[in-house]
Amino acid sequence: MIVSVEQIKAARALLSWGQGELSERAGLNKNTVVAIETGRNVPHQGTYLKIVNAIESAGIEFLENDGLRRKTSSVITYRGREGFASFREDVLRVAQEPNADICISNLDERLFDDWGKGEVNENYRNQMAHIKETQPDFKFRSLTNENDTHFSARRHSDYRWVSNEEFGAFPFYIYGKNTAMILFEKDQIEIFVIAHPAVTSFFRKKFEADWDRAKVPPTTEH
Repeated sequence: MIVSVEQIKAARALLSWGQGELSERAGLNKNTVVAIETGRNVPHQGTYLKIVNAIESAGIEFLENDGLRRKTSSVITYRGREGFASFREDVLRVAQEPNADICISNLDERLFDDWGKGEVNENYRNQMAHIKETQPDFKFRSLTNENDTHFSARRHSDYRWVSNEEFGAFPFYIYGKNTAMILFEKDQIEIFVIAHPAVTSFFRKKFEADWDRAKVPPTTEH
């Protein structure tokens, strides 16, 4: 479904966002949002997806015939490199909230290195490291496969090992009220973010149990 400029403006109003907040959440320059909303610029697909993803991540559902509504719960799908970048921005947004506790299970950092290589990963990891340094209650924990010492996020994340038998087929993130399941394929990535407290509570309990059983690696060197 194509989201219209009218829907974008209506969604901002429903969320009580100014153009500046939308641009910040979408990772865009404010002038870009202003130009799109005034009709001076037609966004390319990547810019369009960043705006739509930012609004949907805040709990708005777009409907046919220029409609929209708030979601009681939602499933958002991110795809490809643009989607991965938008997902990173969503996690960063939650990381800045008080007492943020972000958990990742079944993690292979090499896959994240590849899909976010360059500016996306550099910005994400630098900002996460800053949050770790400045917010004493911030927690970020990662469960990886036993004997894997590829710790790309070691500046902001604590790591533990699970056994080969317990290591799952795909990673899942827990951040805020959201649970994200990440499917890596050869030429594609799909991220399904479920915003439902019961689902997130279930996966957080599983993570905590796995974390308590996991081993502390003897080194955090790359």
